[in-house]
Amino acid sequence: DWSINGQSKSYTLDKIRLKFTKRYGEKMRFQLLTVIWGNDFAKLFLELTLPSLLADGNVPALSHAHDVNFLIFTTETDQRYLEESSNFKKLTSIVSVKFVKFDLNEIDPSHFGSHWILWRRGKEIAKNENRAVILVMPDHIISDGTYEHWANLFESGYRAIFSPAPPVVLETTAAEFIQHDSTKGFKALSVSSGDLKEILLKHLHPVACCYDIKTRSFPPHAEYLIIPIEEEGLSLRVLTSQPMCFDP
Repeated sequence: DWSINGQSKSYTLDKIRLKFTKRYGEKMRFQLLTVIWGNDFAKLFLELTLPSLLADGNVPALSHAHDVNFLIFTTETDQRYLEESSNFKKLTSIVSVKFVKFDLNEIDPSHFGSHWILWRRGKEIAKNENRAVILVMPDHIISDGTYEHWANLFESGYRAIFSPAPPVVLETTAAEFIQHDSTKGFKALSVSSGDLKEILLKHLHPVACCYDIKTRSFPPHAEYLIIPIEEEGLSLRVLTSQPMCFDP
C-alpha cells in the first residue's frame, strides 16, 4: 500500500512565531527532500508523486515566490532511471535538483525506517543552508495548492506543519491517475483537496479500518484515529511521527 496526502490544519511547535521572511530575507528558502531506492518506488515517484508536485499550486508556485531546491537521496542506478523521465526533466526546468548518491550497504533496504538515516543527512544540509525542509515521500499524492498554502503559513510565522497520510489501495488508485501512454510526454496531476478526500474514501486501504476508534483489532503502532461521523464522513485524529514541513 501507499499513502495519500492533502492539505491539513497546521500547528506551531511553540508559542513564539518567528517571521521567516525576516530571517531568510525577502524570499524564504525551502529544500524539498526525498529518499528513493528501488524501481518500485522510483516508478511510483515518477508516475504519481512527481506529477502532483508539478501542479501549478505546488512546486511551480513555491519556486516562483521563494528560493527552492530539491535534494534527492538515491542510488546511481535509480538516478539514471529518474533522469530519463519527461516529468523529471520538467522538474529540473523549474527548480535546482541535486542528487546525493548512496550505496545500499549504508542502510538496511528491507527496513521501512531506513529512510530516516538519509532524511537526517538531508536535514543537516538544509540547516547549514538556512532552509526549511519539505519532506517528499515518493509514494504520496499532494493536492494542488498544498505547497503554496504551506509557504503562506511559514510566512505568517509557523515553524512546522503536520499532515495526515492514510493509506489507500495502490492498484485501484493508480488506475485512476497513471498516464500509460508515454508518447504524451509531460503531464501535471492537479487534484483539489476536496477531490483527494473523495479518492481517499473511495480507495481506503483495509488496513486503515484497523484505526477505527471502535475496532477490536487496533494496531500497536498507532498513527491516527478514524472516527466515523454518521451521514457526514470521517474525522481523523492524527498521531504522526514527523512533520511534513519544518524549520530544522
